[in-house]
Amino acid sequence: MISLPFRALCALALAAWIATGALAGAAAQRSEAAVFPIEGFYVGAFAGAIVVDSKVTLRGNGTQTSARLRDTGAALGLRGGWGMRLTPGLYAGLELEGMFPIDVNSSYSALGQTYRREIYSEIGAYGRLGWSPDGQSLLFLRAGTAASMGGDYPAFVAVIGAGAEMPISQRLAGRVDVAYSFPFTRNHVEIYRLTAGVVLRF
Repeated sequence: MISLPFRALCALALAAWIATGALAGAAAQRSEAAVFPIEGFYVGAFAGAIVVDSKVTLRGNGTQTSARLRDTGAALGLRGGWGMRLTPGLYAGLELEGMFPIDVNSSYSALGQTYRREIYSEIGAYGRLGWSPDGQSLLFLRAGTAASMGGDYPAFVAVIGAGAEMPISQRLAGRVDVAYSFPFTRNHVEIYRLTAGVVLRF
């Protein structure tokens, strides 16, 4: 059964995708001279929600029911990257990203068992492949790997995601992202993220 936090995150992501896609379509009507194109270097900042889930269920005993614990919190981050158009519509790029969780601590003990550890900050490297209708807005898919900056994580965690960008001024663009970190650690921890932010293009 799909968990409620995951369904809620998916619903928010879908709404953000539709809204940003509509705005990107409207941006296609603008003059290309009005804003910087998507090609070249960029830096940005973002903030959003983070949901941590695990496939491990803590079994109950004679006096307590079973439990499957989840954590929610916020995340901040910075990113920078470079990209280019391979064709008039097809975009490819690379980016580095630092993600910093806020109050997403998982050092719990329930039903006589110890649950997962704290979610630490991550540094990730990603490739992006997307479609731009006008050279200024962008719908993209993203995949890469993230390394934890502390704790008992493995060295690298696989991450996939999707998002959209739209210009909001000459150099600035708005960006929405959803991301999923594949299960890791002995408790099969999964991380879902929904973030929004700005991108400064050079």
